[in-house]
Amino acid sequence: MRILYVHHTLPPDSFAGSEIYQYRLAQAMSKRHEVSIIYREADAAAPEYQIRERLEHGPRMFAINNTFKECTSFEMTYRNVAIEERVGDLIQNLNPEIVHFGHVTCLSTELPAIARRHGARVFMTLHDFWLLCQRGQLVRRDYSICSGPTPAGCSTCLADQIAVGPRTKQAAHFAGKYLRFTTSPPLRHLAQWYARMNLAFSREAKDAIRKRTASIRGAIEAVDCFFSPSRFLRDFFIGAGVPPEKISFLRLGLDKSFLAQYRRTSSPTLRLAYVGSIMATKGLHVLLEAMRLLPGEDVSLSVHGSFQPFHGDATYEARTRPLLQQPRVTFAGPFRHDELGRILSDVDLLVVPSVWYENSPLTIQEAFEAGIPVIASDIGGMKELVSHGKNGLLFSAGSPADLARRIRELTGDRALLRRLASGAPQQKAITENARELEEIYQEYLR
Repeated sequence: MRILYVHHTLPPDSFAGSEIYQYRLAQAMSKRHEVSIIYREADAAAPEYQIRERLEHGPRMFAINNTFKECTSFEMTYRNVAIEERVGDLIQNLNPEIVHFGHVTCLSTELPAIARRHGARVFMTLHDFWLLCQRGQLVRRDYSICSGPTPAGCSTCLADQIAVGPRTKQAAHFAGKYLRFTTSPPLRHLAQWYARMNLAFSREAKDAIRKRTASIRGAIEAVDCFFSPSRFLRDFFIGAGVPPEKISFLRLGLDKSFLAQYRRTSSPTLRLAYVGSIMATKGLHVLLEAMRLLPGEDVSLSVHGSFQPFHGDATYEARTRPLLQQPRVTFAGPFRHDELGRILSDVDLLVVPSVWYENSPLTIQEAFEAGIPVIASDIGGMKELVSHGKNGLLFSAGSPADLARRIRELTGDRALLRRLASGAPQQKAITENARELEEIYQEYLR
């Protein structure tokens, strides 16, 4: 088969979960099929929308440059005609039978329809909520969880991206920058009310949101089949209007090569670890606050990852750095993914304290494959992967006190830790996942 994968970025530009998965899947599939990849890069020194072929062993790789420096409207943040033209020409030249999207953010929502018009069968793996939420994670500007998109609600979150009047711009300022710093509940409620009143009645903002929704609806209609790595995400998209027969639950496969460097060590201290990108929605602050509540416990924490801004908000690092200075916490900083086995060798327990509806965190699967139990927030796809009392523990999302209570259970009961470790399930290999998809592709081609 001629297969084309499309994603918003790939290693080495980014080593987040979906990027690693998409890259490894294409590599696995290229051993049996003719595989190409199109992805977005952001090179300020290169011409905008330039397509560069990246030469390496395995699938053919094409990077299209998009730094958003030519973005002149809210619509261009999700649909870009110049990208459509260039990628459309490339699709025509590659002539794929299968086009499988991992993400169209930073590219264009019209690409699935373009692939369909070129005669390909079209698939998409859902890694987050971007089709429904421009910010991707269903979190508001004050980082509270959103129950779903509405024109008024989305206008509040996205006013800084939408070309609106001065009063609405001011409301966006209150909804965003101010709310991140105030700790006074009355002031927060007043600022939120002011923002909502201004933005809820902004016809221009709501019309812009409706236009995006229509564009997304077209993309959804062009996809033959969606894959959801969690039942939670599948149910959410069905609730948002995607027909149930059009979206299948399919767990992600795991590249297990990191185990080559995995050499289990032991310690009398309970060694916790946080592994992954560091941003407000990932909840590292919850874990660090929990550590402050455990002054007498024999426990340590190592933090592996780099700080990342979330939609322009780069304030999280300044607010989190002081918490990293406490005793028994080590900030190891950024790491290469090929170092993961070495990192996990010195870990007794992985903590995933995200405060958004994580879909299917790859880091949980990697910990389980190494025989390491997990403490995770009790929301989204995390509570599907972590079975409380069997392979890990769940805590109330966003609660340092509840997380500290769970950690204290394990410092006081090492037998429980051993039972949880023995319950860590073996994970699906990326090669097995490739075979599953291969059969699905062939079925659709037939």
